[in-house]
Amino acid sequence: MHASPFLVPAADSSGRAQVAHLEGNVMTFRAPLGFDFAQPGAISAEYVAGLLPARATRARVFRARLEMDGSLVRQPDLVLPPHLKVCALALHGPYLYVGGVFTWPRRSAVRAGAAGGRLDLREEQPRWEPLVLPGPAEPGKALDDVLADDQNLILVDNIVFPKYLFVYLWPPSGGLPTDPQVVELPFSRVYEHIEKGQMSAGYVALLSTSAGMDGVGAYVSVLRRGDWAPVVVFAFEQSREEIWAQDLPDELPAPEGRPFDLALQEHRLVLACPGALLCVDLRAFPSPSGLAAEADCPVVDLRHRTPVPGGHWQMLGPHEQPEHIRFVAPGRLLLALMGDGSRTPGRAWLQSV
Repeated sequence: MHASPFLVPAADSSGRAQVAHLEGNVMTFRAPLGFDFAQPGAISAEYVAGLLPARATRARVFRARLEMDGSLVRQPDLVLPPHLKVCALALHGPYLYVGGVFTWPRRSAVRAGAAGGRLDLREEQPRWEPLVLPGPAEPGKALDDVLADDQNLILVDNIVFPKYLFVYLWPPSGGLPTDPQVVELPFSRVYEHIEKGQMSAGYVALLSTSAGMDGVGAYVSVLRRGDWAPVVVFAFEQSREEIWAQDLPDELPAPEGRPFDLALQEHRLVLACPGALLCVDLRAFPSPSGLAAEADCPVVDLRHRTPVPGGHWQMLGPHEQPEHIRFVAPGRLLLALMGDGSRTPGRAWLQSV
């Protein structure tokens, strides 16, 4: 294809994913795919994959090969190991990397816990190659995101504290990555759940949420790649008393400063909040070093859209509210709104950052 492809929601109410790419400043689209935009999916210059509804105990993955002219060649669906719940997909070369969790079925020899593996998309019926994870499998643990670029494969180990990044180097000749570096993640709050990760050449950013007896929170934690020192945490927190004062005892609030998605490109970080985007130059936050790095890491309060070092708030109009954001080209941010399955069509539009 002439430009790197990316996924957008189909321009109808189906909620399905669709392949798009840029021709200059204009998006062009292919036919909708066989999986929902909201499900885990991945796309590269050569392949596209997305999670399908499971059959019995077996998760299935849609896959297709992308031709140079932009056409799609559908390939047989992938059938994953029994009792594997898929949380994330990532593509690197001809391999599809899968992160998730083995559930705890009754009367089964399958061990519960975090699970990761890969499949070779060049094969008609690829075999599952499990990744060796540090430590034994534990109930409650999961790999909730998989990040891949030319430097590393990174698995985000989530749910139960402590949480880690498993950082793999790519072996030569397409071998299975082994012996990851284990990076313990900073603690934000109890019951914290990592929703999404993004990485650039210099940084990793993680969006997490928490909810407990003392209140709710949403956080974006940024780490520097290489020494994995924490750079900055963007935090939105609301106590249970504040929620009660709003007369919302049974639901979580979605106030204006609460981030719900993020996009990262080089040193540019964008946080999507209700009604606004926060655009930040991460070079404004020099990373501390040494044992006190986590204690010295600055925390930016997002509650009142206060000024942010190296950043600015960009207000959005009533018809510019996205559900998802991501960079699709240098300085070009995709904003997407999914169809609701009834009358509201999906939308995707671009913004310069």
